[in-house]
Amino acid sequence: MEWLENVKLIFTSTTGRSGTGYLVNLFNSNALNATAEHDPRPTGYGEAIRWYDNNQEKKLDTLVRKKLRRLKLGRKLGEGFYNMPFWKQITRYKMKNPKSPISYSIQIPIEHIVPFVPILDVYLESTHSFMKSFAESMYKYVPDFSIIHITRNPLEMAKSFLNRNSIPSNNNPHLIDPEFKRNELKIDIRMTDFQKCLWYWFEVELRHMNFIKNHDIKKIYDYLATGT
Repeated sequence: MEWLENVKLIFTSTTGRSGTGYLVNLFNSNALNATAEHDPRPTGYGEAIRWYDNNQEKKLDTLVRKKLRRLKLGRKLGEGFYNMPFWKQITRYKMKNPKSPISYSIQIPIEHIVPFVPILDVYLESTHSFMKSFAESMYKYVPDFSIIHITRNPLEMAKSFLNRNSIPSNNNPHLIDPEFKRNELKIDIRMTDFQKCLWYWFEVELRHMNFIKNHDIKKIYDYLATGT
């Protein structure tokens, strides 16, 4: 894809609860000529995680093409599109309290209206869905990307998920089910919720290790995260 030749793509490989949102703020506040987003649509969660487990490559390829079309639009139109005067009118509208004669204006973030962001020389998608769903498909279309591998202490990560009652299961659209067919770490015994959260850390790490073993990723940045 010629339009991507001068754009450096970066994806995160992580379990989550590891600072992916903070990383976006860090990039956008400090990196020059860079754009970063946290879990942009179309996301790799929900059905996409199940597509991977069921070897539905065509659906994952379609997901990646949608992502790339969105980036292409952002690269083509760029920041100038956001700065056009009419957006100031569209993103500002008046609200009126039914119980009061007073009306007031509200500013809507433009990214809630326009389905893309300006793509500069570096683009980061910070998400913990990459290794769970669309990494393989992205490599087929754009093999020249970098990975930021964010690792958090497994016990801290498991406790963080448990405290939020976010347990790996088929009912959780964001996490991997321990009973998925394509899991790297298969366990046949019953696990407590905490054990499932701990298993999830090892499962994502194994997926990461196998991915970089089987693909030519030129740059991998390892980062040790801390958090609550």
